Amino acid sequence: MKEEMGIVVIKPIVSDVEMTSGPDDLPVDSLMSIGRFFPGFKSLMERVVVALERRSEPEPTSSVPLADKFLLTLAEAQVLTGLSREMLKRAVVAGELPSRLMGKAYRVKRDDLKYYVDNLWLD
Repeated sequence: MKEEMGIVVIKPIVSDVEMTSGPDDLPVDSLMSIGRFFPGFKSLMERVVVALERRSEPEPTSSVPLADKFLLTLAEAQVLTGLSREMLKRAVVAGELPSRLMGKAYRVKRDDLKYYVDNLWLD
């Protein structure tokens, strides 16, 4: 009758997605089907899924074994020497252990580290 009178009838969009208590309960496939009603949502969700999968992948490890490295980070020097990272950092800041700041991390030559450790008890 409304159509005969010229009144615009707006029908709600019904999807095959079951409504649940919250968006956390929706499986990814159901979220992807929402993309039919919201352009761009599907590609956004696909990018989110790819980003989450990448994030769960392990970080690539160094191809060079620690025993063959010439330059060491403070964490690697800590592993080799058994000294605390704080002690090594204090030695770097005091100038007792020569190092270079490369990017955000200090690098220490293996020979300088050996010399520092050999001379710890000479003082």
